[in-house]
Amino acid sequence: MKRTTQKAIREEIIAGRAIDATYYTCEQYDNARTTEGGFCTVATSRGAYGCNGLLAQGRKTGTIYAVCVRSSAVFLFL
Repeated sequence: MKRTTQKAIREEIIAGRAIDATYYTCEQYDNARTTEGGFCTVATSRGAYGCNGLLAQGRKTGTIYAVCVRSSAVFLFL
């Protein structure tokens, strides 16, 4: 797992290399977790108050999910 910035995470979403999961509902997260069989954390962004963003890769399909704000979604994917 490497360290990155929120700006780099946003750039991954804009470039189309990652799916924006920032505002996923619990149902959407459960569907993604079931489809993927779990997640591996690729990179995290850390600030003064802890983790404020991450890139997570699905185990089955290899799809990359991005969370680019400090929210509970960060901790669902960890």
